[in-house]
Amino acid sequence: MRRVWLVLVGVAAVAGCRNFRDLFSAHADIAAEAAGQDLPAQRLADIMGGTKGIKVTREAADFVANIWVDYTLLSQALVQGVNLSDSTAVAETMWPQIAMVTADRWFDTVLSSRLRLTPSSADSLYNSDKIRVIQHILYTVPATAPAADRQAVLRKAQNALTRIHGGADFGAIAGAESQDPGSARDSGYLPSSLWERGHTVTAFDSAAWSLPPGGVSGLVETPYGYHILKRPTAEAVRERLSDYLQSTITMQLDSLYRDSLALAKKLELTGSAVPLMRAALQDPEGNRRSGKAIATYRGGDLSVADFLRWVYALPPQYVGQLQQAEDDQLKQIVLVFAQNAILLEQADSAHIGVTATEWAGLVNEHRAEIDSLRNTLGLGSEISDSSVSLGERSKLAALRLDTYFDDLVSGKARLRRMPATLSAWLRRQGNYKISEAGLVRAVELSLAKQVADSTASADSLNRAPGDSGRRPDSTVPGRQE
Repeated sequence: MRRVWLVLVGVAAVAGCRNFRDLFSAHADIAAEAAGQDLPAQRLADIMGGTKGIKVTREAADFVANIWVDYTLLSQALVQGVNLSDSTAVAETMWPQIAMVTADRWFDTVLSSRLRLTPSSADSLYNSDKIRVIQHILYTVPATAPAADRQAVLRKAQNALTRIHGGADFGAIAGAESQDPGSARDSGYLPSSLWERGHTVTAFDSAAWSLPPGGVSGLVETPYGYHILKRPTAEAVRERLSDYLQSTITMQLDSLYRDSLALAKKLELTGSAVPLMRAALQDPEGNRRSGKAIATYRGGDLSVADFLRWVYALPPQYVGQLQQAEDDQLKQIVLVFAQNAILLEQADSAHIGVTATEWAGLVNEHRAEIDSLRNTLGLGSEISDSSVSLGERSKLAALRLDTYFDDLVSGKARLRRMPATLSAWLRRQGNYKISEAGLVRAVELSLAKQVADSTASADSLNRAPGDSGRRPDSTVPGRQE
């Protein structure tokens, strides 16, 4: 009895301030509903308790229930014959990609009038004391390597240096022999992050900055091993330097342009911005349609719903990080979202958007995602066969989802999240509900099963060999009283 009480205490803690009686109400028997289908709390409990890698928590119950809702809405939309690839669906589900392309194209338009680069710009940078473009070849040798091993590596490095002095191609040797995989793939060129002075160990840095144009170093020993360095000529790296300048100046102008937009539009956060953001992150479903303003600017605002739309365009791992973010970090991210919104409004006013070719590519990408989900869930063409009654097709689709979750529990399938933008679109089209009491009930059922399984296992281990588990009888066969 004590174990059962501990389980209930744990569930009560999960439930928080909810009415504890909800745990045993009729409503608690159903964890979620979607498109006329139900997810019983017991079924959710079985999925959580049986799937490897899922801990039985309130958060896990919510996570699995939301995935079930998304899958069910998708499958039943297919049953109903909803066109999941019409222009509206594509525009909604692919809007992060559309926004990125549009914003980049608009910014390129703005940048073209401000960025002035010539071939002499790259040469000036090459001759300055700001950066060095360096190729290198690395022969690694651990600091603890025996003297014989170190000598063998040294001879190999000396042999390469001799060949280079004899006219062998530096880049070809780097690609074939260098043990720095990143630079070896690019003829020994170090990434731009290492072009500035002081970004490498002292011996390497000193050698790199002492080389004349076209010069090759001797062997340079560092804790990583033996290096051979080369400073290519200005002509050889002019394109690389132009790309570096373009990238650096673009980043600077992007920051300045965004700041100027914020000032011109008088962008500012509302007094309740942080509490509204935290509430939205904790309860996205309850805030998905909220029009409350988080930030305002001349001619518009960024609402809670807009904020969530931007949030769920981010990779899933960032959403969890935002929930733990400090107030100042949240303020910064929402200002970036608002600047994005303003920038897109300007692009729209200038009639800048995706091209027909880009749109066709987005449509194909969207359809490929739908097809991939259908394949994962086993939703073949039969669920759309109009010769079969709607009710039968609906049951078949639900059965296929049940099979998928059975495979998930048995380890034959992997849990796959639907893209947040597709999920949001499906939820706007269909009806669904997630029951808080049902989630708590599912956690309680799953935890109770764990306790029961643990108890049964312990009893089995404690039982003596040959013991049937029966209570000992006072009469021993063959004994004379």
